[in-house]
Amino acid sequence: MKIPILYEIEHFVWIIKKRFFKYYIEKCKNFLCIKFNCFIPEYSKIKNNVKFDHPYGIVIGHGVRFGKNCVVYQNVTIGLDTRKHLDSYADNIPKIGDNVTIYAGAVVVGNIVIGNNSVIAANAVVTCDIPDNTMWGGVPAKLIKNFSDKKIDCKENNV
Repeated sequence: MKIPILYEIEHFVWIIKKRFFKYYIEKCKNFLCIKFNCFIPEYSKIKNNVKFDHPYGIVIGHGVRFGKNCVVYQNVTIGLDTRKHLDSYADNIPKIGDNVTIYAGAVVVGNIVIGNNSVIAANAVVTCDIPDNTMWGGVPAKLIKNFSDKKIDCKENNV
């Protein structure tokens, strides 16, 4: 898909601070984002091989951190919880681990960490940290399946 490629180029240009290139790349990205109705800012930290399957309606907030090999489906919202006024901007950003799959319509908002090799089911609203090797779904998200032998304890973040 062309949106992650444009994100990578825009993020690189944002780092080197070349306004001339940034303007034209931003115009191309804005065209694709309007066409696909999605928002992915250059301030997000997206690592290698993150895939946006069916990239319609995806909203990713500023500063969200993705691990490697993640898959995000349509109508997913990942970002800040604007109801919380924290001293540090970084304290309110979701962090997504490696090999995570987030299915259609899921919402991940606030200071939430999603562990490696986890799956978020369709239309789930994540309100607590997700441990490694688990599958979560529902409103609010509850443990559906544990792929490891560890005991899971969810302490809600009051989203």
